[in-house]
Amino acid sequence: GAPMMERQEHLEKSLRKSTDISSRREKVAAEAERESVKIKQAEYMENRIGEEFDGVISGVVATGAFVELADTLIEGMIPVSAMRDDYYVFDPERRQLVGRKTRKTVTLGARVRVRVTRADRRLRHIDFELVEADFRVQEKTGGRFSGKTTITGRAGSGGRRVGSGAPSVGREGKKRSGGFFPGGAGRGSASGKPSRRRR
Repeated sequence: GAPMMERQEHLEKSLRKSTDISSRREKVAAEAERESVKIKQAEYMENRIGEEFDGVISGVVATGAFVELADTLIEGMIPVSAMRDDYYVFDPERRQLVGRKTRKTVTLGARVRVRVTRADRRLRHIDFELVEADFRVQEKTGGRFSGKTTITGRAGSGGRRVGSGAPSVGREGKKRSGGFFPGGAGRGSASGKPSRRRR
């Protein structure tokens, strides 16, 4: 009868409310875990200012490019202000930064070598500067830029070519979760040995 229907509706509402509360708590817990990981990453890198590491571009925004270090979960940023070889403009459609003069394109999956310049556990932030990069360069032919690309060398070489047309390596899979330096973070190369600090 009617009392039974009302009781069922009440139970359904209570169940939905409990589910919503549980979902919100899970989201809060997940966010807290992510923030904790960021703090640990920054704390770890505070002792490695000046060291060099290999990585890939994991994200591109108007203010710079995110880099995920090879064989680790540590991620930091190369601010556009640190890309001094050109003035880079963000292309929101292609999600890339393009140099106005050099036409170098900073894209997802591009291989880079970076140097740690700043790490702040309070801000949960890590900054890098480029040492070497596999950024593609659009070649200009007949007054227009063609789809052909070359690969740039050391960041300080002004776009010196060290290859021709080689595609940049794409990022495989989605970002992992959990520990922040499995297998030993802070590796400067695939061999697992961090690079020596430059003097």
